[in-house]
Amino acid sequence: QSFDLFGKDIVAVHLKDFTVVDNQLQIAPIGKGIMDFKSILKIIKTESPFLHIITEETKEEELDSAMLYLKDIQKNI
Repeated sequence: QSFDLFGKDIVAVHLKDFTVVDNQLQIAPIGKGIMDFKSILKIIKTESPFLHIITEETKEEELDSAMLYLKDIQKNI
């Protein structure tokens, strides 16, 4: 785990989602793939709650739904 190794030196994280198609990783909109964002956000909340989160490879038209998805998880952890 990065937080175990680098702890408070981490200033930002990139979040992106993915699926697996024909044994290949395919980028997916956040919340539409298989990434375990609940576990990631729980670690961020515990270890560094004011950390910057960058939604890597999130297209503009997907940004609102991605933010709603992440905020919903965050309020339930």
